Amino acid sequence: NNSRTGYLIAISLILLIIIGFLQKNEIKKMLLAIALFSFSLFFAGKDVFTERLNLANNDLHSIQENKFSSSTGYRYVWLLHGLESFQDNLLLGTGVGSFKPTLKIYLDNNNLPHEEFLTQNPHNEFISISVQTGLIGLTIFLLLLLFLFIECKKNTTSLAIFFIIFISSCFNSLFYDNILGLFGIILICLSMADKRI
Repeated sequence: NNSRTGYLIAISLILLIIIGFLQKNEIKKMLLAIALFSFSLFFAGKDVFTERLNLANNDLHSIQENKFSSSTGYRYVWLLHGLESFQDNLLLGTGVGSFKPTLKIYLDNNNLPHEEFLTQNPHNEFISISVQTGLIGLTIFLLLLLFLFIECKKNTTSLAIFFIIFISSCFNSLFYDNILGLFGIILICLSMADKRI
């Protein structure tokens, strides 16, 4: 996926491979992995990677000037709404499916245009869950992630699946998106395939 999230996941997985080789004291394989990563980044993805970093940097400067009409700007507004809504409805949240209606109120209160920002999907699973289900739902989700991490840290492939789920949840509403959510559930099932749970 040609996105910042895709790059973060790829970098995390490559670091896991390098750490795995380092832990097994396979220095030659680790150096080969670093060389392949550097080669692919420099030749195959240098322009796209640089373009994405520049775009994110420009978006952050726009946010400082209160201009939110970018992917990062939208997510920033959704984050602010999520934090405010979470504080106002701490324990139980505002109810399942309530992100869009509560966002509409937030946009009205802050004189922001509906057509640009109004959505049911804040592109962050933590925000989505905390607004809709409050501290109780967020705690259950964090316990799920903790359980996955504890169970997956013993196996490099399973640990890679955990990082895919975690990073995707930070930058997308992983389980809200039907296709990505199903993919995430399939990955979780694969990470648990050798366990009797």
